[in-house]
Amino acid sequence: MSLSSILRANPEQLRGKLVRQIIAFAGDGRLLDGSSAASEFREYLRNVPSGDLARYADECLAEKFENGGLALQDIVNQLGRRLGFIVEDGRYRGVAGAIGFDGIWDSPDGHHIVVEVKTTSTFQIELDTIASYRRELIRSGRITEDRSSILIVVGRDQTDDLEAQIRGSRHAWEIRLISVDGLKRLVDLKEDLDDPSIARKVSEILIPYEYTRVDRIIDLVFSATEEVLHDQIPQALDIADGAAAGSLLKPTQQPTMDIAVDAGPAVDRAGPMMFNAACAQRISAVFRAVLLKRSRTLFSSPDESIGVVCLVSKEHPGGVYWYGYQDYARDSLKGFPNAYVAFGCGSPERIIVIPWNDVEQWLGGMNITDREGHKFWHVKIFFDGNAVVLHRKAGQLRVDLSKYLIK
Repeated sequence: MSLSSILRANPEQLRGKLVRQIIAFAGDGRLLDGSSAASEFREYLRNVPSGDLARYADECLAEKFENGGLALQDIVNQLGRRLGFIVEDGRYRGVAGAIGFDGIWDSPDGHHIVVEVKTTSTFQIELDTIASYRRELIRSGRITEDRSSILIVVGRDQTDDLEAQIRGSRHAWEIRLISVDGLKRLVDLKEDLDDPSIARKVSEILIPYEYTRVDRIIDLVFSATEEVLHDQIPQALDIADGAAAGSLLKPTQQPTMDIAVDAGPAVDRAGPMMFNAACAQRISAVFRAVLLKRSRTLFSSPDESIGVVCLVSKEHPGGVYWYGYQDYARDSLKGFPNAYVAFGCGSPERIIVIPWNDVEQWLGGMNITDREGHKFWHVKIFFDGNAVVLHRKAGQLRVDLSKYLIK
């Protein structure tokens, strides 16, 4: 059975396997340019969490095995996709008449990064050869000189000599250098943020800039800190004005989805605001589809056909769960054919999953906070006996959410 077939039929069979074992399932087990093994392995990487990519990269660097360096190249390119780049996979092995880049990463703003992956920096790297790939791509019209650069990704070895080599070369202003560990940390940072403008700043670190003036770096740190503070706003607001559930009025919209799955595992309630991923995992089982983490609250299928924003809240006095539905979280769902907003109520054992279009109909009746152009809607959900009720601002009908609850 092929790797792709196993992934579709029984992905649990692959869980915990070493990367060299995964490759053995792909095609004939050898990574060759244009082979079914390469296609299946790359497709597999698109369907696994970023944490698995990090583990596979560590395995490629920890010990030598056949295809290890080639697998690392594919893993690095997949990490580039997780950072939001459109990635063209390069060749494993150079041949006459073909440009020998390992990958090309295109940013949303039109910058092109020519990527070179090295398992080690112990040996001298031919910077002129790597630079020639960029020149050939410019001549071919694939990229432009003023909107392109080079990124060298290396393993964990000390890079002092390589850094000195780059600084002393004529290519210093067109090359950036990053370790595999550093790249993994950037992916972790991007997936812990929600604001796409901050995510773009994270990716810009990989593009050569003159850093005598460090405002860009300070701006990134400040923006990331600001997002964390904004996320705490709903918890800091006074919720006493709606603490009592009150009577259930006629809903404005009849729910249309009744979801049922087995209860998921219990979670540590000492950290109730950090179970977004656990909610996504349960929803993934409901939809029978892989949901990968794209940001702190956005999860989507590898083919981008399903998008889910997972918001979580602890239980506040009066049995209310309070959420800040951010404007950029709302906007992130617009491009998905099947879009949902999920509300984790205290733990992943209690989740409400609502089609995005239904949520859109109710926003006009909700309170909204606008702070320096950053908006969020106040979503207040009460459990009233067997009913689940969405409370909106005064004078607006409440909405019965009972049928959206995962049972």
